[in-house]
Amino acid sequence: MNTTNFIQFKKERDLGAIITDTFKFLRLQAKPFFKTIVKTSLLPILLAVISIIIFSTSFSTFYTDLLNLDAINGRTDTMKGFNVIIFVFSLIAFAIFYLLAYVKITTAAIYYIKSYIDNSGIVDYEYVKTMVKSKFWSLVGLFVLNFIIIAVGIFFCFLPGVYLGVVLSLSTPILVFQEKSVMDSINGAFSFIKGNWWETLGTLIVVSILVGVISYITQLPATIYQLVKMGIFIGKEDPTSIMTIYKDPIYLVLLVFSYAIRFLLYTVTLISTIFIYFDINEQKHASGSIDMIDSLGR
Repeated sequence: MNTTNFIQFKKERDLGAIITDTFKFLRLQAKPFFKTIVKTSLLPILLAVISIIIFSTSFSTFYTDLLNLDAINGRTDTMKGFNVIIFVFSLIAFAIFYLLAYVKITTAAIYYIKSYIDNSGIVDYEYVKTMVKSKFWSLVGLFVLNFIIIAVGIFFCFLPGVYLGVVLSLSTPILVFQEKSVMDSINGAFSFIKGNWWETLGTLIVVSILVGVISYITQLPATIYQLVKMGIFIGKEDPTSIMTIYKDPIYLVLLVFSYAIRFLLYTVTLISTIFIYFDINEQKHASGSIDMIDSLGR
């Protein structure tokens, strides 16, 4: 192992170090890291992409029917009802496959990092593959429960939702690195973050802004193309023509590309969150220092 390229996760970091080491890790581990994610998460990613295409095309037809603008095309009420069913199912499929893709990516990425840490920079792909299969549904349950808790907090008052979102962002690292159950991970996040909530919020805001800017740039081609096409359709006799943009092959390719980039950018936020977890953990337990002392005694 080349120790100069090994990134020690188990140490305290300030905001600048967390961001710098996040991108350093991606730069050094990009090829094996993303290769592992693709190999373990390809199916749900493909299903998510397909559901995005189906949702976009069904949205065009549904929205036209909703505004009762499709009478020009002579559609029947039966066809309208069928279009509504297709739209609802495509929306549900989009939500489910999008969730599963994110959970799969999260599971693969975080166990890749766990193997990286445990083996001082050497990643055991078979271990990652095994853990992705073993812990996938636990992570699904954690994601769903976190979403429900945060949604309830936002529903009653926005600020509790923000507070809960920051706290529960650390529940995934707790589940993996402390090997806790779903409920214990959620409960443990509240005591774990105590005294470090504002620090965590600040770091997540900065990371979110960086990721948001990059994501916005990657979405520009699809947005520009959409605006240009809509401008062409404005003023035409058929008002439904503007909705055909959502079925346009070029727009769909650009849309899929932007969502694929979102999946990749999500790993930036995830890696930063893991660095935040170890920063707090070191402040509380100094486990990294203990590991270094133990290694010197061997």
